[in-house]
Amino acid sequence: IQAKAHETFMQILEMQIPTPPSKLDFVYPGENGEKIFDELAYDNAIKQYNKNIENYGNAETNDIELNLLMNFNNLRNEIDNIDNHSNILFKGKNKEELNDFIGILHNEFYCVKNSEQDIIEMCKNKKINSINIINYVSDNLLSNTKKILDKGVIIFIKETNSNLNELSSTIKYIKSRGYNIVSINELLS
Repeated sequence: IQAKAHETFMQILEMQIPTPPSKLDFVYPGENGEKIFDELAYDNAIKQYNKNIENYGNAETNDIELNLLMNFNNLRNEIDNIDNHSNILFKGKNKEELNDFIGILHNEFYCVKNSEQDIIEMCKNKKINSINIINYVSDNLLSNTKKILDKGVIIFIKETNSNLNELSSTIKYIKSRGYNIVSINELLS
């Protein structure tokens, strides 16, 4: 994907909105069948979650609009927390999930091409634009971004604690190199 000739663009796609830990994830069976809640582990998970959320709200990155790569369950759970529905990309696994996605967002999203040939064909038949995953960063966000940074590049970022911790410094680096981070709609228009 190339940017407009007179502009330089960079796009970052976030895998999903982080969700807070559930207390149910920290309930374990006791010796006599009673349920035991591990409050210390839950508190530590909440602290890590809050630290990750700070990376989204960092003062230097407040003007960045991340696109969201989601399946239907993510969308259903987070739809009320999303301001711009046109920044959502579908990455689901079956026709039912795609139809449910369309039921909420109509055709105001992009499909992300993956190994599921059926999904690619369904998106094509429903006239929904698709994007290939070319630059996928699963770890070492800053160093990998430095290797692939170029105008018009789209970077898919796996949501991991280390990538979330490097997100702010990666955005600062991108901006320091003279790139703007824009929404997928702005990049492709």
